[in-house]
Amino acid sequence: MRRNMSSYLKKSLLAEQLQKELEELSKNEDAKKEKQFFEDLKSVLDEHEYSFHQLHSMLSDVLEFEKPTKKTTRKSAWQGLEIEYEGSIYKVNSIGRQPAQTKELLDSIEMTPTEFIERFKK
Repeated sequence: MRRNMSSYLKKSLLAEQLQKELEELSKNEDAKKEKQFFEDLKSVLDEHEYSFHQLHSMLSDVLEFEKPTKKTTRKSAWQGLEIEYEGSIYKVNSIGRQPAQTKELLDSIEMTPTEFIERFKK
């Protein structure tokens, strides 16, 4: 019984609050214009046998279709060559970061990527 009373009290307070907000909105000119717009829109939709849900779906389809696609300018990390050196194949970028295995090799033979490419490129 206590839970039901609490639920009843909450609902009655909510109804009272909504009634006050409705009264305030009825005095607000912008709210009146907005209400009139939606009533007009609903009458047009009813006339053509559409629902707000169908309108939302159609607008979503149009907006999704017209949405610009994101074009990235970031280049991939792999823009280099595969070079065989002492029986192994290394991926070498002429600029930028090197794969870990290639970096270790270049450090051990003390060459820059450009020097390595020029010397061992087939």
